[in-house]
Amino acid sequence: RSDANVMGALQAVELAAFSSRLEEKGRWDQALSASERQRLALAQVLCARPEVVIIEGGLSAFDHSTQVKLHYVLSRELPRAVIVSVGGAPDLKDRHSRHIELVRGQADAAVLVERGPSPQRAVLKTEAAGEAHG
Repeated sequence: RSDANVMGALQAVELAAFSSRLEEKGRWDQALSASERQRLALAQVLCARPEVVIIEGGLSAFDHSTQVKLHYVLSRELPRAVIVSVGGAPDLKDRHSRHIELVRGQADAAVLVERGPSPQRAVLKTEAAGEAHG
């Protein structure tokens, strides 16, 4: 990771003010607010450029508009990554092309819902239930 990559990631998550403090040692867990710590974690994700990003409550310190903006930043900066969000916010589905609904009453099953020009639904069963994913 080059300094330019780190600074770009900090700028993307609106922490550019900290770019001059990269070499500073201290108790950052105490010095940063909850939202700054979450932004820093997202900057680390941007630097690592993973193939899969799983967000479970990772944006909870932010208001709705900031959550939407940061999802956009992840999508823009990591266009090939699969971004998985775990949560119950009604508009979370709007930020993804697919979502999985856990269906009550169907043991070991979930419904995969694809959005787009030709949406599809498929019931996924676990191997433990004796059926393959389909």
